[in-house]
Amino acid sequence: MKNLNALVEKYKSLTLTNELNNEEAVKNYIIRNMVERVWGYEYGAGVDCYKVEVELPQIGAKVNHSRCDYLIQTANYKCIIEAKRLSEDVENQKHIDELASYVQNMLVEVGILTNGRKWSFFIADAASHVMEKSPFKTIDFEKISDEDKKYLLDLFKKPGADLAKIRSAYEEGKKKAEEQNLMAKIEAAIMEERKYLSEDEKKHIIRKVEPGVNVVNQNKLDSYENYFQAAMMNIVEKEKAKYKAEAEAEAARYKNDIESEELMVYSIVLGLLADKYDTSIINLSDFNSGLLAKVHFNGPKSGQPILWIIGKIIDNKYRFEGIAFPKADGAQGDTIALVDPKEIFVHKDRVRAEAEISFAGPRVKELKSENLATESSV
Repeated sequence: MKNLNALVEKYKSLTLTNELNNEEAVKNYIIRNMVERVWGYEYGAGVDCYKVEVELPQIGAKVNHSRCDYLIQTANYKCIIEAKRLSEDVENQKHIDELASYVQNMLVEVGILTNGRKWSFFIADAASHVMEKSPFKTIDFEKISDEDKKYLLDLFKKPGADLAKIRSAYEEGKKKAEEQNLMAKIEAAIMEERKYLSEDEKKHIIRKVEPGVNVVNQNKLDSYENYFQAAMMNIVEKEKAKYKAEAEAEAARYKNDIESEELMVYSIVLGLLADKYDTSIINLSDFNSGLLAKVHFNGPKSGQPILWIIGKIIDNKYRFEGIAFPKADGAQGDTIALVDPKEIFVHKDRVRAEAEISFAGPRVKELKSENLATESSV
């Protein structure tokens, strides 16, 4: 594991310096280290791993002389490794077909296609050596997990690597992928029904996920029963997770509202003050930069201030810094600091208070209810 971890770190450092921009660099820095240091194979003609000339079948009137990059050959299995530069896409069908040609012509069982970052592993038919079009495993050095590392070592490290283990891993992976695909289809079908299933509905879903099946007998129903149950459980868990996330988000909003109930003045309140009340009495004590300025709003009937907004004029903006409420005698009370100071533009001698502003004050809840009540009476 130590050597594999070192190789992954080496790959990451080389990508930062753009040193894997050609195929030879991928071979020398990454593949050779994987083959020799991680998997433990000797490199050179006549031993475990060597380069090999491959003559591909005649194409038209031309014979294509081509060469695969590496062949691992042991008593237990043969494997071809085909290298591409880092920028090449290993999912490109052209590259997969090229590897498949090498695999079939060399009568090899396993093919590996890599650009240094992604390692795609393919299996070939035991009799015809025709390689499957899709990899049975892909490992990405950018996202490699401990499970991926164990996979690389258990299946390919000398001397434990052998074809039987690789084929077993392939069959297991294939079965798992087929089951996941089947489960996804069943879940999708159930989600369309959006209800628990009767026998007829189950038959309908089976026909849907297996288009060639027309008659669904009891044996077929029984063979799907575990899938139906598992799919329903998956759906329930997904729905629970979805609703849990929504509930937690709503609870967090509610908690925030409760905690800030006396700390928030919503835009509708200040908008109400600016629009409905007499805003012509805004009193800015001084327009010089940085000096204190007050904005007070009078009630529509009494003409007395209902609150003062305290701030400064800075660069032609009014910076809210605090709020004050009237005392019992109507005089300005103590200033309460804003939780999150805001800035708005000063427009001549008027200030439009439209933004949502947070205050640390005990009377904000009362202010909201008082002014909303006042709005309805105006």
